[in-house]
Amino acid sequence: MTKKFISDNSNEAILYPVASASRLLDQAGHVKILADIEKNIATNETRYSLLYEPMINNFAEYVQVFCDIGKLGDEQLLNLGLERAYFICQSYVNEHGKDVNFTYMFALFSASLLLDIGRVDAYRKIMICNKNGVFLKEWQPILGSSLFSDADYYKVRESVSFSLKMSNLITPILAKNIVSEIGLLCLREEPDLLASWIAVLSHDENSDDDLASDFKIYNRKFNEQRKKRLNSILIDGTIVDGLVAGEEFWKWLKQGIKDKTIAVNKEGAFVHKVSGGLFVDYKALAQKFSSIYSDKFPSWTVVVTQFNSLGVAKLSGGDFKYEQFFGDRGKYGVGSMFHRKQAGSVAKLPAGVVIEDSRSFIAGDYKNSSKITATGKVAPDKDFVNRAGSVFGVNTKLDPKYEIPK
Repeated sequence: MTKKFISDNSNEAILYPVASASRLLDQAGHVKILADIEKNIATNETRYSLLYEPMINNFAEYVQVFCDIGKLGDEQLLNLGLERAYFICQSYVNEHGKDVNFTYMFALFSASLLLDIGRVDAYRKIMICNKNGVFLKEWQPILGSSLFSDADYYKVRESVSFSLKMSNLITPILAKNIVSEIGLLCLREEPDLLASWIAVLSHDENSDDDLASDFKIYNRKFNEQRKKRLNSILIDGTIVDGLVAGEEFWKWLKQGIKDKTIAVNKEGAFVHKVSGGLFVDYKALAQKFSSIYSDKFPSWTVVVTQFNSLGVAKLSGGDFKYEQFFGDRGKYGVGSMFHRKQAGSVAKLPAGVVIEDSRSFIAGDYKNSSKITATGKVAPDKDFVNRAGSVFGVNTKLDPKYEIPK
């Protein structure tokens, strides 16, 4: 453990406000492209206000300023979708004229706009927070509601939980929540067109009807000929002073595990790989952290208090995920440190957490720790409830006004 302060700022530590569509689309370039969509694609003010505008606004509020980490790391999903949809439909109009079936045009535009929304949480967890940066719950796009409707503030944390196949197949499910009801009914009037629309959004390369064929042709031209017309949208984020110690401890912990300056699975170590993720005796590690960075973070209790508010792991003390591993009836037995419990005794438990999503910073060659021994089985139904709980909040402090304990 070297005394090298990681940084004064951290991408994961930045607290962002959730922005409205009017805020996200107020740049000159966005205003211009929306006007061009109304004039050249919708070709009708009423049609634009009923079909296009609600969908574009919902799309903007859904993807916020997230970049497409999975495909184009520096490209915002919002800008990419708008530019692709306009280019493809304008190219189609240039070759076929404006007098085309308006439902077909809407299908082509909406499929082009929403093609990548399944990647909104690719390689990241989007953590809904209150104004003080305290974790409330994890945003789950699959549940249907937008981040705009669920949150006022959020943080973005690293995750490797991503499947391209899942993202592609889930796209039409998410698209259904973004297209207005009248838009869906419009598509439903032509069942074959709706089926093709779903296939395009699912990235089905085998579909070869008119919509799929047109999309492939013009999307290829878009990728080959594109000239960016939209500037990146900037949203001011803040670093919450009251959480800097916790965020820096979290960054230090991950980096130490990555470069192996923090021991894993060894006798006397404070980090152990278990089947449910990674057990971290964070009290002991916080004490070590504060001793190394005593000039910046002298109080390990402050470090622990702030870390508890980040939402990166569920906490001990009545928490089922902790108890299933380390409680008196849990799956793993621990004594004063990591020795086997005596039958019938109440274990003296280390103060720790189990971090489930740990693959991004712990090498895959680690096996489960031999210093923690299995003593029982976990009830599947109870484990399922617990895993759902890890999505909706790590503790009971879900009051949006909850402040960080001093």
